[in-house]
Amino acid sequence: MGRVSRPELQPDGAQPVVPSAIQPETQVFISGESGMVDVLEPRALEAEEIPGVVE
Repeated sequence: MGRVSRPELQPDGAQPVVPSAIQPETQVFISGESGMVDVLEPRALEAEEIPGVVE
């Protein structure tokens, strides 16, 4: 998943990471109970984290 996500949809409930922390103006489906919810601002990926996400 990319920047259009939420911690509820990420492994271990982690905040989504992106190249730059810009909040998308959209919603994402979480579950039948909560339905569509606003996307939260993702956090910018730190330089030292890059080796962990590049194959």
